[in-house]
Amino acid sequence: FKAEHVDSFFALVRAGFSSRRKQLKNSLSRYLGLYGQDLTLMLKKAGIEPKSRPQDLGVNDWVSLNNVIAQE
Repeated sequence: FKAEHVDSFFALVRAGFSSRRKQLKNSLSRYLGLYGQDLTLMLKKAGIEPKSRPQDLGVNDWVSLNNVIAQE
């Protein structure tokens, strides 16, 4: 986990929990500006089931997703 990704990490987690009861792909779509298959592929690349809810993820899952986003 790189220090330059700390701000984006916390912004990602806040966005994920902004709609806590929604599936992760729905709560992150506006934050990432991605929809449908693009967002699903990004989540899968991070090893996260697209139908997961924010509270289902552990810290390592959030870090992995943040790393995938940083590479895009």
